[in-house]
Amino acid sequence: MRETPEVALLSIKPRFADAILSGTKRVEFRRKRLADTVRHIVVYSTLPVGTVVGSCGVTGQMSASPDELWAAVGDVGGISREEFDAYFEGTEQAVAILLEKPSRLDARREVTLRELGATRPPQSFQYLNRSVRNTLAGTAA
Repeated sequence: MRETPEVALLSIKPRFADAILSGTKRVEFRRKRLADTVRHIVVYSTLPVGTVVGSCGVTGQMSASPDELWAAVGDVGGISREEFDAYFEGTEQAVAILLEKPSRLDARREVTLRELGATRPPQSFQYLNRSVRNTLAGTAA
């Protein structure tokens, strides 16, 4: 029996990963929805950082046209309108993943992708086994 995805590993640019973990970026914009059952995100900060840096909870997702989504959550998106428009250029639907309770990992305890069951950073996102939360326990800063 296949496990219902509750945890997703997301590749996020370092500046946005830092903003999520500091709590100033409270939504993550994507072109595709995650499974509605995802309740936890593991944040992989892309190069030049190139490591798992933290995690956060997911309270839900919103899908709408880019203009409607910007009007609803652009003020907590941690991204400029110009960057937002460039990312969603040519798309009719945009997704905002609503985030809560960010937790930065202790820099002294690197968590490898292999420990999370991933062989390489995902292009966008990858579902992880729910037991990954045990791997992350005790590694918060």
